[in-house]
Amino acid sequence: MRYLVRIWERYDHAMEGTGLLPPILPLVVYHGKPEWNSPARFSSMLAATDEMRPHLLDFPFGLLDVGQVEDEKLSSEMELRAGLIVLKYAPQASGDNLEEVVTWLHGVPRELFLLAVRYMLRAYGLSWGRFESVSRRIMDEREQEMVGQAARELIAEGEVRGAVKGEAKALVLVLERRFGPLPSDLLRRVSEAKAAQLEGWLERAADGATLDAVFGAPSKH
Repeated sequence: MRYLVRIWERYDHAMEGTGLLPPILPLVVYHGKPEWNSPARFSSMLAATDEMRPHLLDFPFGLLDVGQVEDEKLSSEMELRAGLIVLKYAPQASGDNLEEVVTWLHGVPRELFLLAVRYMLRAYGLSWGRFESVSRRIMDEREQEMVGQAARELIAEGEVRGAVKGEAKALVLVLERRFGPLPSDLLRRVSEAKAAQLEGWLERAADGATLDAVFGAPSKH
């Protein structure tokens, strides 16, 4: 319901309150391990009598529970089917179906292939060694090259995340030495901050007279 309202609000703003809003037909793609058992209509969540129901808002949605559909029947479109299969087996952290999933990626466009590989490495709980071993047996030379590119990108991202984590740790260390234990709201801000924001705080941490001076906003300290 929130998603629908946000979309309509954007359209209404763009149309300056004139004209009809577009209809939206929602579809939920579910890939959790247990079978979906929640209501698929908003009205089913309301304690209402039968007499009330015709007067209530309702937001029914289509549902695709990928775990309950055979792989080849998920879609007749190759790219969509491959993406849904990658999602379908993500909850199985052991990756027992890895060879089968990788086989479905044959022939998909490069962008989708790289996205799928990156997602599988994170969501399947796989070691790079195991994934590489399976991919060598199944993938052609072009796909092997793309796997290597995905690996390089993931390594670079890991290095960036490591650097940000190190800056956050250094900032907390400096501030706690100067001001004592930090309040939980500031610790959360530090943990969620981007690299540029952390760098700015670190510059002010050495000589800022107060936590407010460092963070530029009121704190609970």
